[in-house]
Amino acid sequence: MKKGDYLLIIMLTICSLSLIFGDHIYALDDQGVVLINDRGDDRFADMDNEILVYLNDNLGSDNVWIFNFTSNTKEYITRDQTDQQFPRISDNIIVWSETVDQGDFVYTTDVYMYDLNTDEKTQLTQDVRVYSPDVSEGRIVWCEVSHENTTNIRMYDVETEQYTWLTSDKAQYMEKIQYWEPRIDGDRLVCSKTYSYYENIEYFWECDIILFDLESGQSTVLTPRDEKEHPKEYPVIHGDLVAWFDLREGRRSGGYNAKDVYVYDLSTFQETRITSDDSSLPFRLSVYGDVIVWEDSRDGDLDIYMYDVSEREEIQITNDDILQGGALVYEDLVFWSDRREGHFDIHVLDLMGDYSFIEAEEPIESVEPDTDNGEGFIPIPVSSILVGLVISTVSMLRRSQSEIPRFSNSLKTVNNPKQLFFLTNTCVHIFE
Repeated sequence: MKKGDYLLIIMLTICSLSLIFGDHIYALDDQGVVLINDRGDDRFADMDNEILVYLNDNLGSDNVWIFNFTSNTKEYITRDQTDQQFPRISDNIIVWSETVDQGDFVYTTDVYMYDLNTDEKTQLTQDVRVYSPDVSEGRIVWCEVSHENTTNIRMYDVETEQYTWLTSDKAQYMEKIQYWEPRIDGDRLVCSKTYSYYENIEYFWECDIILFDLESGQSTVLTPRDEKEHPKEYPVIHGDLVAWFDLREGRRSGGYNAKDVYVYDLSTFQETRITSDDSSLPFRLSVYGDVIVWEDSRDGDLDIYMYDVSEREEIQITNDDILQGGALVYEDLVFWSDRREGHFDIHVLDLMGDYSFIEAEEPIESVEPDTDNGEGFIPIPVSSILVGLVISTVSMLRRSQSEIPRFSNSLKTVNNPKQLFFLTNTCVHIFE
């Protein structure tokens, strides 16, 4: 055997052992591949198990679609003239919000649920104002305007069909109380809370990240008070990690207040700032395992960045002048919406370099749904990517496609997706 052969065997063995014992070896020599290339824009993706849910506007309004990695097919869930917003998925349940014009400049936003097992769509609220629905293990949460100047968090249990108000605050005269962006993972829920009031003609404002334990009914303030009460917003949670955007550093960038990403480890009770002074106006967080992803405009345009909490390392994933946004991480996959082709396609990067789930030779494309066909099911081709010898061998050592499903969680203990969000009514919608 030649010397080069021994070196190759040693290298493959080290890679394999590292994967088995949990060290991270990322294959980031590319910027991913096109996964969804529909007519119109594809945005706001979320994923659980083998199902990717996203929005597409090729019918003139945003509708909910799914891509099934097992069958390599796409299916539209809704075909409405009203816009659907921010779809989330957990197990067989998809949730989203939908805004309806009631006339006379009156708009209502309600929460809808779709059960993939029964193919049933259910409206959970009626003519109210709701924001940011999320779902995990049969629990659906959202924030809802419950009283004047008050937004509280409400929950629906799919199994029992019971509604519960998780918060029941009521603003008094000259007060405003708002719970925003609830994100749920199992028995834990995080959200941001703002409280403002006037006292002796002086305006006071407070903002915190709150953790709710749904099992014990206890709540905990995760963020320390700062004198100027800078905004702390858009929290996400997966496992023991909670991440959010924070303006406490008081930095300015391009005429705007620059945000930083903070992470709190619930197992060690330690808070860490993970972005540097180069970061500018980051948007849309997503966390899964030890990996946090977001989009950042530090180079003058939105690019996708990731941070490995265990390695304490920040990595830039995309580097392109065209807009990339809507970052999502699920297991070893990072998704985002990419506008290089003139409209938003969904791109995917496998952090381990394994694209074996893509089988055909052309990028995935779909036809416009036949609105006269009630079946709503469209089979599509998928593409194939040749990977290097080392990554392919490592991937085969990690899992066998014939024995272990593509997203089997065989190397991870957590089993819920990290739901994501991006720019609600309080921010500019970049992807509109």
